[in-house]
Amino acid sequence: MAPKTIIWAILFLAVYDSVVVEGQESTTAARNDANNPTTRGPGVLDDGESRVATLAPEVTTTTAQTDPCDSNPCQHGGECFSNDAGYRCFCPEDWHGDNCEKRKPCVVNPCQNDGICEENGEDFACTCPEGWKGETCEIEVVDPCQPNPCKRGICSPDRVNPETFSCSCPSGWTGRTCNADIDECRNNPCGGGKNKCYNRPGTFICVCATGYESKGTTCVDINECRGIHDCDHTCKNTKGGYRCECRAGFTLDRNKKTCTDIDECDDWTWNKGPCEYDCENTAGSYKCSCNEGYEVDKDGHSCVDVNECGSSNGGCEHYCQNDRGSYNCYCRRGYNLAANRKKCREITCPRGDVFEPTHGRFEMTNGNRYESRLTYICDQGYQNTGTEQLVCGDDGRWQAREGGHVTPPRCVDVNECDLANGGCEHTCTNFEGGSECSCLNGYQLEEDGYHCTDIDECADDSTNECEHSCVNVESSFYCTCPEGYRIDLMDGKSCRPINCTGLYHPTHGRVAAVGSDTDCTTRDVVKGTKCRYTCEDGYEPVEPTARRVVEGDIVRECGTTGSWSEKRIECSPMECPLLTMPDHAQVYPMSCREQARFGKRCTVSCGTNYRLKGEAVTTCTNVGSAGDVIIDWSPKDWTCVEDFPEPYVICPDDVNVQLGPGKSHVVVNLTSPQSNYETTIDGDYVLGENNFTIGQTKVVYTAHGHNDETASCTLRVRVLDTEPPTVQFCPKSQVIETAERAPVVSWDDPVFIDNVGIKSLTHIVEPNRPFTWGFYYVKYTAGDEHRNFAECVFTIHVKKKECKELVPPANGDLSCDSWFLGKFCQLSCDPGFAPFEEDAADMYTCDQAGEWKPTPRVPDCVEVSEQVAAVLGKMCRPGSVTKQRRGKTVCVSCPSGTSWAVTTGGPKCVDCPVGSYQNLTGQVSCNNCPNGTNTTEAGVKREENCYGMCPPGTSSDTGLGPECMPCRQGFYQPLAGQTSCLWCPKNTNTTSDGTVSEEDCVAAPRVLSHGLFRQVQVDDGQKVTLDCHARGRPLPSVTWVKDGSEDILDLEEVEGEDDHEDHKIVRLTIAEMRAEDEGLYKCVATNIAGSHDRKVTISIAEEDEE
Repeated sequence: MAPKTIIWAILFLAVYDSVVVEGQESTTAARNDANNPTTRGPGVLDDGESRVATLAPEVTTTTAQTDPCDSNPCQHGGECFSNDAGYRCFCPEDWHGDNCEKRKPCVVNPCQNDGICEENGEDFACTCPEGWKGETCEIEVVDPCQPNPCKRGICSPDRVNPETFSCSCPSGWTGRTCNADIDECRNNPCGGGKNKCYNRPGTFICVCATGYESKGTTCVDINECRGIHDCDHTCKNTKGGYRCECRAGFTLDRNKKTCTDIDECDDWTWNKGPCEYDCENTAGSYKCSCNEGYEVDKDGHSCVDVNECGSSNGGCEHYCQNDRGSYNCYCRRGYNLAANRKKCREITCPRGDVFEPTHGRFEMTNGNRYESRLTYICDQGYQNTGTEQLVCGDDGRWQAREGGHVTPPRCVDVNECDLANGGCEHTCTNFEGGSECSCLNGYQLEEDGYHCTDIDECADDSTNECEHSCVNVESSFYCTCPEGYRIDLMDGKSCRPINCTGLYHPTHGRVAAVGSDTDCTTRDVVKGTKCRYTCEDGYEPVEPTARRVVEGDIVRECGTTGSWSEKRIECSPMECPLLTMPDHAQVYPMSCREQARFGKRCTVSCGTNYRLKGEAVTTCTNVGSAGDVIIDWSPKDWTCVEDFPEPYVICPDDVNVQLGPGKSHVVVNLTSPQSNYETTIDGDYVLGENNFTIGQTKVVYTAHGHNDETASCTLRVRVLDTEPPTVQFCPKSQVIETAERAPVVSWDDPVFIDNVGIKSLTHIVEPNRPFTWGFYYVKYTAGDEHRNFAECVFTIHVKKKECKELVPPANGDLSCDSWFLGKFCQLSCDPGFAPFEEDAADMYTCDQAGEWKPTPRVPDCVEVSEQVAAVLGKMCRPGSVTKQRRGKTVCVSCPSGTSWAVTTGGPKCVDCPVGSYQNLTGQVSCNNCPNGTNTTEAGVKREENCYGMCPPGTSSDTGLGPECMPCRQGFYQPLAGQTSCLWCPKNTNTTSDGTVSEEDCVAAPRVLSHGLFRQVQVDDGQKVTLDCHARGRPLPSVTWVKDGSEDILDLEEVEGEDDHEDHKIVRLTIAEMRAEDEGLYKCVATNIAGSHDRKVTISIAEEDEE
C-alpha cells in the first residue's frame, strides 16, 4: 500500500469504534446502529460531498486488502481516497460528480454584459445589470422614462415590466402622466362652515372665517376658551366662536357674558320659593330656614321639629317634654319650675300667708312643706264659717284641701237656727242670745210664735184689688174675669174684652167689614165684627187646604172666644174651557192642551205644509164685563192653510238669567221657535217651563220638512249664580277673663248654606286648644263652586283676670286688705242705714282666680223705715220699695245705680238702663250719660263709667273706652264704637296700626311671569309682541324700558280675558326686529307700596349653518 493511502486509511478508521493495530488481536466489532442519528446511507455525508463509505465489518484478521484507488477512478485531477466502503473522490473547484466527471455551469460565465451567473444544481441563471435582459443578458432594455413621459412628478420604470413606467405625481395632481389637477375643495379641506376654499392648479387656498385660524392646509377652530375670555362663569367653545354659560342658579345677562343670580325665592304669594317656611336667596342658589324650634330636613326644603330634649335633656333638671317647635321642662312632684324654666325648686308655702282666727288657732302636719295640711280649730262655742283645712299646693300657695274657693277662717257664734230651724215652721232668725220665727209672704204667725197660717187675701177687697172675682190659694191669690173677658197681663187684676187676630187680604182679593168702618186686617178685631171676602174678576174664592170653590156670600164673624167663625179664604184663578183647535193646528206650551186658568197665554201654530191664518197668541181672560164675568179664550178664530216651503227655524233669543235667592235652579219657559214646519227639541226639554241648573245649556230646536229635510238652531240658556253663601250661624265674639295663662277655648263651628252647595270651607285659628292672654281674630270663609264667598268673623279676647277694685257702698264703708290668696273686704254701714238686701254678705273675698265671692257687686247702705204710707195702700213714698225685715214690712230706699218705677208687680228698684247712671240712693229716675258717651252695662253708679266710643281705626270688647285697641296691621275700621276691626281683602296689608279705610289695604306690585321668558330669540325683521301682566293694590302704573336707552317704546294697555280690578296688562311692540333693537328690556310696575320688575333679553337668532 502506498504510504499516503495508509495515512488516510488510519484517519478513516479512527472515526469508528474499533481500531486494529498490527500484531494485536481485537474482538471489538463496528456496530451498524440503525437508531444512531448520525448514520447516513452509503456515500452520503453531512457536508453534502459525494463519497464512498461503508461500515467496517468485524475485523478478525490483521491482513491489509487491495486499495480501490489504485485504478485512479477520479477524473479531471480529482483526489481518490479509499475506505472500507470503497473510495471517495475530492474534485477540483470547477468539477463535481462521484468521479469528478461533471463540470460546474458557472465556471465559464455564460452571462453576457456583466451579468452575474448563479448556479442552480446543474443549471444556472443570469442576473442582468440595469439596461439588459435575456437568458444570458444578451438583450438591451429600452428606458421608458426617456424622454420623460410624465408632465409633472417622477417617472419610474416598472420593476416587473421595465419597458413600462409609472408617474409619481406631486400633491395636487393626478392622471397617468400627472396632467390632471385635483379639485381639493370638493372634500372641504378648510373645515367647513363659513371657511372658504379656492382651487388652484396643483393646490388650493383656504380663507378662514372669524373664529378660525390657518393651520397647514386647513382652517382649525380657535379655542377662545383656552386664552383670556370675558365670560363671567364658564366659557364653552363653539365652531367659529364661543358662548358663555352660567353655573346653576344664574342666568346669562343681555351682554351674553355676565351672569345674574336667579332669585329662587321670588314668589307672588309668600316670597318663600320652594322652602316650607322662609327662603333666603344666595349667589347662585338659595337657603331655606325654619322658625325657631325647627330645622331644615334632609331634602333641604321641609322643616322638621328639633327634639331639644335629645341633647342634655334640654337643660331641664328633672323632665323634658318635646313639643312641635319648642319644648318644656317639668319637675317631679313636690317641685316647681324656677324662674329660668329649667331648674326645679322645692315647693313651700309662706308661713306669713296664714293667721290664727279670733277665738281659734291652726295646726300643721308638716310645717310649710309641699302637701302639708293646715287645720283651723275654733274655741268652744264657736264654729268656723271659712275653709276648715288648707294644703300646701303645687303653686306654693295654701289651697282648700277639698278644692274650690278658699274663704278666710272666721270663728263665729253658734246659730241656734241651724238646729231644727229653731223650731220655726217657716223662717228662723238668729241673734245674739236667741232667735225668732217669721212667716213667708201670704202667711201670718200664730200665737205660739212658731207656726204659720195662710192669709185669705180674698176676704178683703182692699187687699186683692181684683176687678171681678178673687180666688184664694195657698200663700197667695189670683183674679178671674167673666166670659168674653180675660185678665190684663199688665196688672193681673183688670179685665179686658177678648178680640180676634186680624185677617189679611188674599192675593187678587180683599177682606172688608160688613156694616161698619172696622179694619178687618188690624191687630185686634172686636168680637162680633163681620168681615166679607171678595175676589178680583177672573178669580174665585177657594178653601186654602181642600182648594174647593166656596159659593155664595163669604162672611166671617169674630166670636166670643177670640176665634173667627170659619177659616180664611184664598182667591184662585178661574178655569177656561178646553181650547178648541182647528185642523192641522197645534198649541204651545203643552199645558195649553189641558185645563188652563185665568191669565194663561198660549201660542197656536200650524203643522207641516200649513201656515196659521189669524193671531197666534190667545189668552184665557174675561170676555164679559166687570159685573158679568165670562172666562174664555180671546182671540180664538184661527185656520191652518196648506203650505210647502223649505224648512227653516229661528230660535228664540238666548236666555241669560240669574238664580233667585236660595234657589239651586231656575224655571225657564222654552217658547216655540220661528219655523215653517213642526219642530222638536233634542233631549228631555219640552216647550213651556223647564228646570235649568247653573252653567250654559244648549237647547237644540229641529224643524222637520218634506222628504226628511230638517233645519236646526241652538238656543243657549245661561244660568248665573251670583248669590254668595249665607252665614246661618256665626259664633259670637268671646271675652274670657281668667287667671289661667292658657285656657282651652272652644266654639261651635259656623254654619253656612248655599243655594248650590258649599264647595270649600277654610279658616284660621283652631278651636279646642290653649289660648294665651291676648286678642285673636277668627275667620271662616265658605265658597261655592262659582267662587262666591261669605265670611264669618269673630274675636276671642283672653284677658288676665285680676281682683278688681270693688265699688264702695253709698252711706257706708268698705274696709279691704290683702291676704295670701288675694284680697278681702268688710262691709259696714253708717248709723241709720242698712244693706239694701237683708241677707247681704258683710265679707267679700277674692282669690287667685280673680273672682269676688259671693258677688262682685257690693250693695248700697240705704234708709230703712217702718212707716208705711197710707196712701195707695201699703205703698212707700216714691224712691222706696217695701221689704220684709224681721217679719215686718218696711220701706227701703232704692240703691244707687237704680231708679224707682211702678211695674205690673208693684213698685220696684230697676237698674239704670245702658246709657244712664245714678250715683244717689232713693231716686225716681236715672241720669243720662253725657253726649257721645255710653255705659257697658246696666246699673252703673258713677258718671265716670260713661265711656266715649272708640274712634275709627280702633275697637274694644264693648265698642267703648277706655280700653280701645288700635287695629293691627292687616285690619281697618272706618266707624266709631266698634267691637272688632275689619279684615283687609285677600293678599293685602296695611302699612301701620290703626288704619281707618279699606283703601289703606295695599299690596306691593308684582310683575307676573305670564309668557315672559328671560331669553327671547326672534328672526331678523320679525314682529315682536310682549305682554306684561302686573298686579297690585292700588292698581300699579306699568311701563317698559330698554336698558341703556332713552328711546320712546311702542306701548299699549290691553284688556285680558281674566281682567280684575287689580290686574293691568301693558303690551310692548317692536314692528320689525333689527340689530339695534337687541338688548335687555325691563317691565316695571309701581304703586305706593313699592315697585317690581321682570327682565327679558331679546336677541336675533343666528342663521343656520349649511
